Amino acid sequence: LDDVSRSNIEGSLFRDACFHLKATGRKEAGLKLCSAFLQQADYSIQRQDPVTGLWMMWTPNDASTNRFHPRFNVWYALSLLEAADLVSTDVIRKAKYVHGALLTARTMGKAQQSSGTIYYWNVIDDKTGSSVPIRNAACGSSVALSLKLWLRLYFDFGYESEFSEHIVRATLWLLANQYDKHHADPNLAGAYFELGFR
Repeated sequence: LDDVSRSNIEGSLFRDACFHLKATGRKEAGLKLCSAFLQQADYSIQRQDPVTGLWMMWTPNDASTNRFHPRFNVWYALSLLEAADLVSTDVIRKAKYVHGALLTARTMGKAQQSSGTIYYWNVIDDKTGSSVPIRNAACGSSVALSLKLWLRLYFDFGYESEFSEHIVRATLWLLANQYDKHHADPNLAGAYFELGFR
């Protein structure tokens, strides 16, 4: 039941639709979608782990093994920052959304290796609360999206010192793991390394 009760906030679709409708003169319909987006954000916060900032009850995370996929959680955290922007005049509500995103960002920092790598699967250690990678596959999309989350917190929300090292590591990893833009295979040209296997 929990799998189908996800908030589906990733990508902030209701927010984008809200802005589109308002920009095309359908303000009332747009406001309804903004309200729906904020309801998604509130539900996401309610279901978020208050320590790790992850959503362990929703797949692909697995609460029975403490295994989580970084990218999935970062999608949610980025949408929480979009919600924070939307309620910028409501200081308490904004702080709640930023705090939720901050928890996720910190867990991604623990998942990041000194090389900048973030692996496809990680496990939260119950005793220490730290993230232990399952060294199965480097996940370039998790590195890139975590970088985006850290940069938003750095530039837009005042967390300059906390994520500086993670930002540098992720940037260097992405630069080192990007296919040349003149690669012979146009499907790979300019892409970032992503390896997923079972």
